[in-house]
Amino acid sequence: MAGNRENGGGELNPVSHLLIELSRVFRAVPQTSEDERNAYIMALVEMARFVRGAARETRDEGLWNAQLRLKELAYVLRDLDAGIAETIVRPRKRKAGTKPDSSLTWMKRARVLVAMHTLQKADPGLKLAPAARHIAEKFPGLRRLMTRGKKLPDTILDWRRKLEEAKPGTFLREFSEQMIDMENYLAELAQGRPDLLRNFAYNTLARI
Repeated sequence: MAGNRENGGGELNPVSHLLIELSRVFRAVPQTSEDERNAYIMALVEMARFVRGAARETRDEGLWNAQLRLKELAYVLRDLDAGIAETIVRPRKRKAGTKPDSSLTWMKRARVLVAMHTLQKADPGLKLAPAARHIAEKFPGLRRLMTRGKKLPDTILDWRRKLEEAKPGTFLREFSEQMIDMENYLAELAQGRPDLLRNFAYNTLARI
């Protein structure tokens, strides 16, 4: 059964194997964009392998096609290292106007805000502004997530305000919900332990 760690022969079942491999792939902090892309490629390969096994077991044509598409995406990402950009990863031509911040940028900003919230939970006396200054001083590389504004601490607080005010159905609402979901998950995981909260916050910021 999927919930068992081992099958009858003492080997890991497919679900356990997939989870272990995904944990291994994303455990290290990527040092370059190539490292980061390679981790995604390996994850896609492992997911394709898992889905292929399920397709063979169930003889499900949809699953068989799914594993092929996962492998296709892995190849598309790998080809980027050779300077080859397939159609699905080429940006659309935009109409005139201000270019919006990317979804990936906002996802990373949400993780910064979750880390800030987590630091406040670890130290209840830590207010928003000092928490933002602390993060900016300790992780100045986060300036790469800025597209407007001059001071990182103020910009972090502005990200928080925008996500808190995001209305249903808007672009930012998805990232606001992600932020809240991650904050709730961490509250359950850490069970009020300041050391766990602090470690998670710093590990999260180091990986952005």
